[in-house]
Amino acid sequence: MLGTLVSHWITAPRLILALSEGGQLPTLFGRLAPRRRTLDIAILTTGTVAIVLALGGDFVTTIAASSASRLLIFMGCAAALLRLRRQHDAPDARFGLPLGVGIATCVIAACGALLVAASAELARLGVLIVVGGLLWLISNGKHGFRRLR
Repeated sequence: MLGTLVSHWITAPRLILALSEGGQLPTLFGRLAPRRRTLDIAILTTGTVAIVLALGGDFVTTIAASSASRLLIFMGCAAALLRLRRQHDAPDARFGLPLGVGIATCVIAACGALLVAASAELARLGVLIVVGGLLWLISNGKHGFRRLR
């Protein structure tokens, strides 16, 4: 768990910066501190969320949330594979996965089933997903609502 925690501490602020630069989060999260050139707001946000999650639940719930976040990433990657295969203007793939559509669909279904099985422990993760979705919609304004249609 310590390795997972340290990797999240290192990567999460950089992910927040990338989302901010891509217009998917408010620019406030991508702002660098003038003197040290560090992502102070992203680091504080990540730390605050980690503290709230750590203090707000027991060990089993924390493990379930950590596992669920990975499952959501796997589902997102599989969904991206499906979407990229349908796009005609996407760059050529460097590697072709035989039965890729079937495998990606099975990954999404399996991850979804695991998330449903752990739904009791994941109520807080659902709240975070809703808050993240609202931040995305706010930062994209009208464009975010158009993308959902």
